[in-house]
Order: sequence, then structure tokens, then C-alpha cells
Amino acid sequence: MAVAAGRYHSLALKAGGTLFVWANYTLGQTNIPPGLSNVIAIAAGGLGSHSLALKRDGTMVGWGNDNYGQADAPVIFSNVIAVAAGAYFSLALLADSPSNVFVQGLNPVKDGSVFNLSLLTARGKAYVLEFENSIASGNSTMLSPLPGDGTMKILTDSAANVPQRFYRVRVR
Repeated sequence: MAVAAGRYHSLALKAGGTLFVWANYTLGQTNIPPGLSNVIAIAAGGLGSHSLALKRDGTMVGWGNDNYGQADAPVIFSNVIAVAAGAYFSLALLADSPSNVFVQGLNPVKDGSVFNLSLLTARGKAYVLEFENSIASGNSTMLSPLPGDGTMKILTDSAANVPQRFYRVRVR
């Protein structure tokens, strides 16, 4: 159903939510947390050698090398709709609310200081990418809205070069 490749390890997700991990050089990324089930998406970190799993209930699980906190998935998230892993960081995209999972075709990617999110838009809706640099801040910054027209669009944060960023997509 899905595969992900990191620098020293790979993950495979079968249709039933079963996860397989193998590695050439292990830093804990093959230690799948006990009882992990109902996985719907996976990500493998590069230099950071960590792994992420998104569960059907909207929670995220991380494991492996955690030298920079990249495998430390915040337990307060219960509305995650996509995960991605980079060199020494992890990304979680949050829905407006746990019951409002509305985005299709997610492909979160961070390349240097730019974060891009691809999504299938609906006609007559506007899509806004919001971010916070701290979970506790409560103050999100909205980027320019993108009008939907029924095609695939890319929301971009061109200043994502901070140590930590939490994203959310809003539909209006």
C-alpha cells in the first residue's frame, strides 16, 4: 500500500495496516513500537534515521533516532491527516478538527527552507495554509488563500527555515 525510504532504512505498509521495517545500519528505526496497528501512512527520515506512522484515528507515532526530537511525536495531536520526515525533522499536517478531514492528495514536502503541500481543491472553496512555531503559542499565521477550482494545487510556505513548524489547512 505504501513504501518509504530513509538513509539507512526502509518501511513498507501493507493494505491491512501491517508495517515492515528493515535497515542496513540501525539506530532504532527498526524497533516498531509494540501494538502499533491501524497504520494508514508512513514516512522515513533521512540523516535523522527515524520513522513515523499515521494511525487511522489521526494520531502519529514516531520511533528511531531521536537526537533532535524528530521521533518525538506530540501526543496532543489527534487530528493528523499527513506525515512526512526529513533529515532531522518531522512534519504533521493537522485538520481543522478531528472530524473535519477534508483534504485529498496530500504530499507534504520540505526542501531546504520551503514547505509545499499538494492537494486536490474543490470548486468554490478557498484553501489556507496556517502555521505556528510552537504548539503552545495558540497564535497561527495564515498564508495567502488559494482558490479551489477542482484541480491539484500547491500551498507553499517559503520561509519554513525555523527549527519547528506546525501546519494546518483551513477550507473556507
